[in-house]
Amino acid sequence: MARNLSQEMLQNELANSIPIERSLGLDLERLGYRFSMTNNDMLDAYEIQLGAREIVWFYVTGLGTITIATILPIVKIVKTNPKKVLM
Repeated sequence: MARNLSQEMLQNELANSIPIERSLGLDLERLGYRFSMTNNDMLDAYEIQLGAREIVWFYVTGLGTITIATILPIVKIVKTNPKKVLM
């Protein structure tokens, strides 16, 4: 799903963008860089893989953020003295 989405985004971006030769290509060639990659070559070379390791990291990061965001206010509330707060 991620690969299909990224390829669609790249195709839309390439279809709506100005050609590289007119905007950036001339400046890069003056600096000594040369490239001969077509839009189809770029789409073939671009690949996103979302494996089990990345999914686990998403869950660990999300749960860690939720845990920290929950524990810090609880600790602050537990440390307060109700008598001092009400006075």
